[in-house]
Amino acid sequence: MGRPENYLKYHDSYENEFSESWLNKLSMFFLIEKQVSGIHLTGKKMRIDAIITPKDKSDWKNKDIAFGIEFKSPTKLDRLHSQTNFMRQCVDYSYTDFKNFGYIPILSCPRFDLDKTYSDNKSLTAFRHFLNSFQVGELDYTYRGLSIIFAEHHFIWEDGIVNEGKHWSLKKNFGSKKYRICPSLIVD
Repeated sequence: MGRPENYLKYHDSYENEFSESWLNKLSMFFLIEKQVSGIHLTGKKMRIDAIITPKDKSDWKNKDIAFGIEFKSPTKLDRLHSQTNFMRQCVDYSYTDFKNFGYIPILSCPRFDLDKTYSDNKSLTAFRHFLNSFQVGELDYTYRGLSIIFAEHHFIWEDGIVNEGKHWSLKKNFGSKKYRICPSLIVD
């Protein structure tokens, strides 16, 4: 969940205030659509908090890049059960075909954390790498600034600068095939 000092001020805030503060920060660099609907592979209707697309896509490898973001108030993630449910929810969104976007990478905000009673830092690193295989990353303020991070240490984007996003397409894999943003266009 990132560094506690970054979100202590949200202790008594509602999830909506938490998400709005993050979306305001992102609005300088990204176009934002809130409450976007989609259909999960099981046929269930889903709705994610927001989908962001870069205002300037010139440095991105994937010119159709978009990220879904699921927000949770940090005060709601105080137990292992709620933390793993949040992870599962993000994985479900990665298997959701969002209207006008298709299958996209998902970001959790805040970053994932695990109850220290049941885990250590190695456990959290392993979880983050595992979640990366489902194209689930994290959005947080880090020592590099406002950052999109995958697999613990891959900084895709930070404070307006595309880093590993220049090299990573971030397209959804299904078996041995990669889907573009529009799932009807399959690349071998």
